[in-house]
Amino acid sequence: MLPPTDPSPQPDPDRQMVALALPMSRPLFTWIFLAANVLVFIAMTLAGGSENTETLVRFGAKVNALIAGGEYWRFFTPMFIHIGIMHLAFNSYALYALGTDVERLFGRAPFAVLYVLAGFGGVVASFALNDHLSAGASGAIFGLIGALGYFFARYRNLLGQAGRRQLANIALVAIYNLAFGFFYPGVDNHGHIGGLISGVALAWALCPDYSILRTSEGEPVRVVDLRTPRKRLLLVLPVALAIVLGAALAARAQSDSFAVLMDQGNTRLDGGDLDGALEYFVKAAEARPDSPDAHFMAGYIQFEQGNYENAAASFEKTVALKEDSAEARWNLALACMRLGRYQDAAEHLNVYLTLASSETERSEAQQLLEELGQPR
Repeated sequence: MLPPTDPSPQPDPDRQMVALALPMSRPLFTWIFLAANVLVFIAMTLAGGSENTETLVRFGAKVNALIAGGEYWRFFTPMFIHIGIMHLAFNSYALYALGTDVERLFGRAPFAVLYVLAGFGGVVASFALNDHLSAGASGAIFGLIGALGYFFARYRNLLGQAGRRQLANIALVAIYNLAFGFFYPGVDNHGHIGGLISGVALAWALCPDYSILRTSEGEPVRVVDLRTPRKRLLLVLPVALAIVLGAALAARAQSDSFAVLMDQGNTRLDGGDLDGALEYFVKAAEARPDSPDAHFMAGYIQFEQGNYENAAASFEKTVALKEDSAEARWNLALACMRLGRYQDAAEHLNVYLTLASSETERSEAQQLLEELGQPR
C-alpha cells in the first residue's frame, strides 16, 4: 500500500488521504531461474563436480579463448553455472530476495528479459576485462540490484520516506558487495559492475510508468501502468543492441589478447595441430615478451618439429626470464645436445640437477652427463 499519491504541489488540506496499491505480478520466472540453477548444479556434480575445471568448461563457463573462437553461447550459459555449494547458496538466496521484488514490480516478461540481458551484460564486461574462467549468476543479480535502485530512485517522491529508505538500503548493498569484490580474491567484480550498469539501463526501458486513474470528480481510484509491451520492446531494443555491440567489440579485442592466444595455442596442441599451436604461441610471446610460459611452449613445439636451433633460442629466453624452471633447463639441454653444443648441454644439466624434484629425474640427468663425458 502507498502513502498519499496525489502529486499536486499545493495539496488541499481538507482532502482525505488515500492509499493505493501498486499493480503487482505474481513471481514465476524467479522460481524457474532458481530451479534451473539447482538442476544445472546437480548435473555438474554428477558429471565430475562443480569445482572441476573440465566440468565447468564443458557446461559453459566463461572461457575467453572459446568465446573469441566463436562459442558465443558462453555469453549466456555462465549465469546458470555455480562453482561450489556456497556459491550456489549465496546466489540462490540473492535471486529469491531480489528477484521476487523485481518480478512483482516490473512484471513477469520484463523481469525475465531484464535478468537474462543483465547477466549477458555482466559476462560481456567480464570477457572484456577479466582473463580468468568465471561463472555464476552474480552479474544478473547485480542487474536486479540496479533495477530496484532505478525504480526507487524514480519513484522516491511518490513512495515517500519508505521509498527513499529502500533506495538508501539498495545503494548500501551495491556498495558493500562491490567493495567486498575488490578486496576478496577470486571475485569477478568486472562482471558485477557490468551487470549493475546493464540492470540500470534495462530498468530505464522496462520500469513501470505509473499514473493514477481518477473518477470524473477527480478522486483517485487506482494506480495503473501506462508502459505497454510495445513501448517496452521499443525501449529495450537499443539497450540490447548496445550490449551486443559491446560483446562484438570485446570479441574483436580479445582475439589478439595474450590469454586468448595462449588458450588457442593449447587448444590446437591438444588437437594435434602443431603448426597452428606454434603460430599462436609465437604471437603470444610477441604480445608479452616477458612471459616464460609463451617462450617455453613455442620451444616445446619447435623441438617436437625437429627445429632444434629455434627451440634452443626459445628455451634460452625462458630460462633468462625464469632461472629456476627445471623443465626449461632440461629441454634446453636436450636441444643443445641435438645441435652438438655439448658444453652448453652439460652446463644446463648441472643446473637442472639442483632443480629436479625426484630421484628419477636426477638419475636421468646424471646418465646424460656421463654420456657427455662430464659426470657430476
